[in-house]
Amino acid sequence: MTEFIVCGCCTAEGPHRAAPLRRRLDDLGTRHDLVETDMPGDPDTNAPGRPFQIRAAMDRHPGRTILFIDAGCRIVGTRDDLMRAADIPGDIALHVGTGRYPDGRRGLVPHAETLVLRPTARAYVFVRAWIETWKRSAGTDAEQDLLAAALARVPELCVTFLGAEFCTTEENAHPLPVIVHACARTAGTINRWERPNTARRPSS
Repeated sequence: MTEFIVCGCCTAEGPHRAAPLRRRLDDLGTRHDLVETDMPGDPDTNAPGRPFQIRAAMDRHPGRTILFIDAGCRIVGTRDDLMRAADIPGDIALHVGTGRYPDGRRGLVPHAETLVLRPTARAYVFVRAWIETWKRSAGTDAEQDLLAAALARVPELCVTFLGAEFCTTEENAHPLPVIVHACARTAGTINRWERPNTARRPSS
């Protein structure tokens, strides 16, 4: 069984975003580390640079699998669902969707809202490559493009594709979501999905 911890962070101006998530993780008996930070990031979304957050989380929890999510998301699945996401065979896991180029062609689009990182050498190399790509962009590229560029820079990186239920929104209308991300704002609608889970104390 994979030993994992749920991590995420927000800027000092937005700790209220993480409060519901902390309560939900406590109810599920799931270890978590949701922190406030002054790391560089996007002032429009109040989100510190994600690769910097992830590297800090990996440094704080060596030897553990990191399930990294946005602090403003809702977990509506069970602890077993989170375990299923964390128990991957590869180095990292993320959800990949599709998008259209201006000429109409379709392409793969990696999503960073939910990420799983195992404590492997290649996972650390990937995060380092992502940070270097982020620094070079100086805020001129979209996060998805930076993520794709970092993925391409790590030979033999083993990537697991997460199901859409781990990186969905209310608008996507997934039939059985586990993690619902930021643009799902209607709490009453989100809560109707929430599945009960017997709270289990995390092992020490």
